[in-house]
Amino acid sequence: MPHRRLLFLLALLALVALDACNAADLARRRADRYFGEGMYPEAMAEYENVLQAEGDSYDTYYSLGDCLRRLNRWEEACARFEQAKALAPQYPEAHERLGECYGELKQTDKAEAAWLELLKLDPKRLKANDAMGDINFDRQRYEAAAGYYEVYLSQKPDDEGVVTSYGAALIALKKYDTAIQMLEKFVLSQPAHVNGRFNLGVAYMGAHRNDDALREFTVVTELAPSFADGWIHLAAANVRLGDMQRAIDVFERAKSRGFSDWERVETDPDFETVRQLDRYKALAKR
Repeated sequence: MPHRRLLFLLALLALVALDACNAADLARRRADRYFGEGMYPEAMAEYENVLQAEGDSYDTYYSLGDCLRRLNRWEEACARFEQAKALAPQYPEAHERLGECYGELKQTDKAEAAWLELLKLDPKRLKANDAMGDINFDRQRYEAAAGYYEVYLSQKPDDEGVVTSYGAALIALKKYDTAIQMLEKFVLSQPAHVNGRFNLGVAYMGAHRNDDALREFTVVTELAPSFADGWIHLAAANVRLGDMQRAIDVFERAKSRGFSDWERVETDPDFETVRQLDRYKALAKR
């Protein structure tokens, strides 16, 4: 009878659909297990099987992108995360991964676009505010950079990397007193932090507190003898205090510790008077 044939066909279709669901579920379980074990190529093969069984899926495209990201295959990862984002633009995770992967590819415009889309979904997202701070700082948009760093630090005030970056942005904006207030507090809690002390010294110099700058740069050179900027700024602080001979003392100590960035010393206007002194000329010839 016709109705029996119809029932048979419906039952057959249900079995086929059930088999497909079971196959997709098994493939996903295998993929997740491989992923957890760090076997990313094997996980990718299983996620591809899931796609064949289920069709387009945000979770599967995202998982494929995550495997590729962990294999440093950044362009392919971006393509998968773009597919995931297109299916579910309301989910922030794909935007975040796109920002990271485009950043690895040095495609800053695309990275910036991804971070901005993420911030529309989650304005306080830590990684996005940090990344946008760095992008704006590198592009010399210091006011914008400082704004993003402020949002980050309002949630995580002890992040030493962002604290020092924020300090550098404030210095670039010539907001020396604000930078000093923040960096002094930071250095009290992290006295051996080289970048923190260095930025504090730069802020002191900007505020014409050269004695304080001298103190900080002295500590920097003790903590990091191979840090060329520390020696150059220590010598510059002595110059600003009118002590050219002590500036040369600094260069002598720097040279004994492997300092070799003499081209900067030869071109820096701070050292114009020092370069005229016989003692410096003799040092430079050695």
